[in-house]
Amino acid sequence: MLKVSTLILFFLIGFQTFSQNLNISCEANLTSLFSDNITPFYFHSNNYGKYSYKSSFEGIMEGKCFLAWENGDHFVVEAGIDGLAKDQLSDSYLHQAFVNFHYGPFQLKMGKEELWLSSLNEELSSGAFLFGNNHRPVPRIGLGIYEYTPVLFTKGCLEVKGFLHHGLLDEYRGTRGNSNIYLHEKQTYLRFAKGWIKPYLGMNHLALMGGKKPDGEKIPIDYWATFFAGGSDRLGGGEATNAAGAHTGLEEAGIDLKKGAWKGKIYFQRPFSDGSGMKLLKAVNRDMITGFQLSSNNKMLISGISYEYLKTTHQSGEGMPDPIINGMILPSSINKTLDYEQFVLDTFGKSFPGMNRDMFIQFLEKEINHGKSFCGRDDYYNNGLYYAGNSYHGRSMGTPYFFSKDQISTFSKDFQAPYDLLFINNRVKAHFFALNGWLTQNLSYHIKMSFTVNHGTYTGKYTGRYKWDYVEDYFFDGGLKENYFNLVLRHSPECCDHWTLGLMVAKDWGEIYKSSAIGFNLSYRFTSFSK
Repeated sequence: MLKVSTLILFFLIGFQTFSQNLNISCEANLTSLFSDNITPFYFHSNNYGKYSYKSSFEGIMEGKCFLAWENGDHFVVEAGIDGLAKDQLSDSYLHQAFVNFHYGPFQLKMGKEELWLSSLNEELSSGAFLFGNNHRPVPRIGLGIYEYTPVLFTKGCLEVKGFLHHGLLDEYRGTRGNSNIYLHEKQTYLRFAKGWIKPYLGMNHLALMGGKKPDGEKIPIDYWATFFAGGSDRLGGGEATNAAGAHTGLEEAGIDLKKGAWKGKIYFQRPFSDGSGMKLLKAVNRDMITGFQLSSNNKMLISGISYEYLKTTHQSGEGMPDPIINGMILPSSINKTLDYEQFVLDTFGKSFPGMNRDMFIQFLEKEINHGKSFCGRDDYYNNGLYYAGNSYHGRSMGTPYFFSKDQISTFSKDFQAPYDLLFINNRVKAHFFALNGWLTQNLSYHIKMSFTVNHGTYTGKYTGRYKWDYVEDYFFDGGLKENYFNLVLRHSPECCDHWTLGLMVAKDWGEIYKSSAIGFNLSYRFTSFSK
């Protein structure tokens, strides 16, 4: 008995010391979404995959708790748990469960956590091409510096941030999808830190690797080849000559601005979808995401404003990715030891004495590729080996403007097309506007608008990725316009500072849905804090 009492005493003393540096916050949310037969875009997009795009009514109860324990000036432990209970109980799930360790600027992250890892302001962005908020949190482990930190020996002139993650796509990915795929994520940013104008450069890279095929066969991994987006003899086939795994990336250049209470950003991003896209000086892709953001923490009528232009229609051009002859796909880097003159004579019955490699490629472009350059049709988020591509629980792991076949089939009931890959609309042009501020000291508003033109995919436009025959009655022929509007009002009563009441009104209209969509979202949030 004495031993038990002593243990309890030591525990109480230790907990009292621990709790002096412990902060706990708990939150309960109740959300109801109502819409006509189509769920508006901003209800189901950029909300960490919480809401369905298939239901005209959805009720959700969410409970979450977070804690942070500080030990000294440098060491912090964070942990959180977050569960969603839906009106369809079978759709309920554990949304977040994580623990993070901080030591100075360094962080070790473990678990499923809502992470916004884009350089942009989340509230004023249309979404992120990589590392965004359109899908459920992925189980991962990661190490990084997640906020800009001064570089040693530069006298504060340079700042750096970045991370390296290893994750697991553990959900069911369809009868054609591979399972238990590993996710590789990394980011590096460098910023000039002097003055109120701060130029920066950054690189973001995501890759899928490993996993099991539907028949149970394991997909081999060559980690370092995937890390550097290089070819792998270990994997063989197309992986040997192109890049090991399925790759998506984003290069970014911009300027951060800070003057008084205002922060701003002007940015230019260039997406890519293969190893060749990482070669800055040889890149042929003309797609882009560019815009500006301006925001203030002060409560004013206009506290934030942004504009963004997204264009993903080029995808390294309309030409086939590689030459395909007699059913055989030649590697992009054609073997220099090939007897080009003899190959052309044997295959095409034409004679070109003294033909070299450049002449050979030009001949193939004219003969089989409609005069277009090879290495085109990048097909963002899709991959031949990984059917479900850059998706998690059926949602894009990047921009919400890219739609899967299931989404288009839900939005447009008369849609039918024999597409072979998950994302059937990734060639998009979009203008995005956002505005937020305060109508009173307790009532805030947030407006988002998107105006898009959707061209589908090259694979859908033609009868295949390596074909030039047009698909008859192509659904996206000529580009389909679709527009999205969203207004959010949030009120925190003075008498009840723990409560926040929210109202969201969203409306979509255009040519994909074949009819307009309108919906309402009512939310109630209660937050408590303790120390």
